[in-house]
Amino acid sequence: MLGRRHGRMTRVALAAVLLLSAALVCAADSGPREAADRSWAGRALPNLMTPVWTATVANLDVGLDAWDFIGRPEASFSPDAAVLPDLTGVQVRDPRTGRMLHDIPVGEKVGDVALAGGVVVAQTRANSARNFDFRQLRAYDLSSGRELWVQDMYSSHVVETGRYSFLGATAVTSRGVVFTAVTGEMIGLDPRTGRTRWTRSSACSNGTLSATENMVVVVCEKGPLLMVDPENGRLYSTEIPGSVVDVATTPDAVGVEWTSADPTAPNPPRPLPRTTTVVSGPRLVIDRVDGSPGHLVQVMGRQAILAGDGELRAVSLARGAELWRRKTEVTIAPGGRSVGSEDGVSAADGLVLVNGANEETQPGTTSLIDASGRTTPPIAWPVSGQFAGAIPGYVLLVSHTAQQHRFTALRLDRETLPDPRLGGARPSDWPDPCRLLTPARLAALGRYTGFPAKPSPFAERTRLPYSDRCDFAGRHPFSLRVAWVAPDRAAAETLTQSLLPGPPGVWQAGPGGYQYRGMTASAPPVADRALVARGRFVIAVFAPAQVGLTERIARLLQADRPPGPADAFDRAAVEKAVHDRGFAPLIQMSPPNPGPLRAVYADCGPPACGQVFLFEGDRLVGAPPGESAERPYYQDVQIVRQDGDTVRLAAAVVPPGAPCCQVEHDLIDLRMSDGGLMYRVGSGPWRPAPAAPHRRWPA
Repeated sequence: MLGRRHGRMTRVALAAVLLLSAALVCAADSGPREAADRSWAGRALPNLMTPVWTATVANLDVGLDAWDFIGRPEASFSPDAAVLPDLTGVQVRDPRTGRMLHDIPVGEKVGDVALAGGVVVAQTRANSARNFDFRQLRAYDLSSGRELWVQDMYSSHVVETGRYSFLGATAVTSRGVVFTAVTGEMIGLDPRTGRTRWTRSSACSNGTLSATENMVVVVCEKGPLLMVDPENGRLYSTEIPGSVVDVATTPDAVGVEWTSADPTAPNPPRPLPRTTTVVSGPRLVIDRVDGSPGHLVQVMGRQAILAGDGELRAVSLARGAELWRRKTEVTIAPGGRSVGSEDGVSAADGLVLVNGANEETQPGTTSLIDASGRTTPPIAWPVSGQFAGAIPGYVLLVSHTAQQHRFTALRLDRETLPDPRLGGARPSDWPDPCRLLTPARLAALGRYTGFPAKPSPFAERTRLPYSDRCDFAGRHPFSLRVAWVAPDRAAAETLTQSLLPGPPGVWQAGPGGYQYRGMTASAPPVADRALVARGRFVIAVFAPAQVGLTERIARLLQADRPPGPADAFDRAAVEKAVHDRGFAPLIQMSPPNPGPLRAVYADCGPPACGQVFLFEGDRLVGAPPGESAERPYYQDVQIVRQDGDTVRLAAAVVPPGAPCCQVEHDLIDLRMSDGGLMYRVGSGPWRPAPAAPHRRWPA
């Protein structure tokens, strides 16, 4: 993503993307802590992850798929705050409750954010700027939310402990902010005033940038490891006697994995011999760990936790001896960051978190390991997504839904569960996928016969009573897969929505069904897949190249869906109102909608065509104002927030007659007043909303 000019350092960053630490615990200046955090010592490890809050932020410029996070700016998490970039603002929330502490209006597009020493640093760019051209750094006081300073500096990314980028990024620590140019020159900034403290000439022209809690870390492509004091620019160097393969930072240590072999040789040895050098403080080399040990996850007391080759190892830093070794039960996930550690393995609260990748349409998992090597089975996430961060007692995920990114905080709990790997369900709760359609409903599709498919690795590992997939042979073969069994119907619907790619690639297929395009590299996307929430079950449908058949199956699976409460949102009426205007609706079930006003995202197919309809109950009350062939129209409408009384939209405004170029994003608030729809743009006055056409493109 960052270009070929970085040469072999690209491979270093790609290695760093796989397994590194985002540990969020207190640090010490002089070296690793003398004793490990023992908050879980002697107690049963958690075996349940309970959602406690969610927060949504708008996308940057483009609609992305659930598995493509390349354009999402970095959030930052600490025990003090969850800092979320939100299109043209910054949300600062209580990380345990989700309560909004500050909703900071920036007025420009916001990229990465980082938090250290009570200061939030964000990269920003003009609303009209294209791509990811962030040319300003801004700092805000965490306690008050007020702006501290603005500096005109181009920064490719903003990094902190556990996050990585190439030179050309900005590092944030509790002792100062350091801006680096792509050529390696450095400028040290006072975090409270933004004033330049010092400048330093190029350390190296090709390297990786990261940080501990107190020091800026630069690892040159062939070494050395440089630690820079952010207060005065003093530089400390540790020799790395080989080619750097991987870099990991924790709050109080750095791990550099290197090889004495030449990885670019025509026939390099396989596997490459590797050594990990662990450094703490500005000078102290704790130890060299030989034997291809893997990536540093955390330093706990006098042991280093390392991850690699499907295993976690604890190594004594005093003797280099292995203390314990554990195999990982799942495929380790690359995580949710667009650059940096990717947090497949992380640490918080004295625990190592091994985060497993989603398996097709199933949620991800986290296994917990303490400093003694005690471990849990993979604990299922109640929502799908990617790992975003951790603080003591909480894991934070990010998923993509309805033109937004949704952050979810999961609390680590201890409950009496039959099997933590099933998230509250029992193996006997899982149905036979070959019997999800009754004989009569199967006959309505034609002459089909179902055959149990080979169980997935998950089904085999958890010893489910049936295969989790059934293949149906007939005129147009299709398959059904039980993706998950949730604790209740509401949990199944929430999980279903979190598993979907974002619109405009999703259509409603019944009250609890969603049809979406399959993504292939060799053929145009076809809407031949669906996810259905049926009671506690999440069911995946796949009918290759058969769009109509996929929809029929999805609706048949919901034929016995019980009616909702009398005062529930009338989905059928809303679907009809949207369909009558030439759109396909995607009705969001979450975040919760406590009031009468609801925003419904809709799509009308190519050319790029999206819309938001506003309903009061099942009555259509309007759409965003200002769209017509003569007035500016909205290319990219995003539902930023909906709390029942007010809906906030972000819209990329396109001048009349212009091509698809996005010019700027407007924030539009809408609410009902005396039976009429009111709107305001930004922080402007409230006005009555004019009638808006419900077709974006003229016939």
